Amino acid sequence: IEKYGYSEFKYGNAYWQPIYDEFKELSSKNKALSGNSSLLSATKNEIKSQVQDVLKSLLLLLQANKKSTWQQVARSWGFQKERY
Repeated sequence: IEKYGYSEFKYGNAYWQPIYDEFKELSSKNKALSGNSSLLSATKNEIKSQVQDVLKSLLLLLQANKKSTWQQVARSWGFQKERY
């Protein structure tokens, strides 16, 4: 705006500077929020993988210890699937 001599006009620096400042602030907040979202999603996926590993291990232990009734025991423990 200053380069082309429009800084003193009605829609010069006085008009555009507050809009620019607000945009800059909101843009940085948006970037911070978006970064936190992807970080939380990555954490959720890591935890989900760990939980699935533990569930697999529990089912394998049931299969080893309760050879003929492991499915009924798993259902009584709240398992809804036989594979994870």
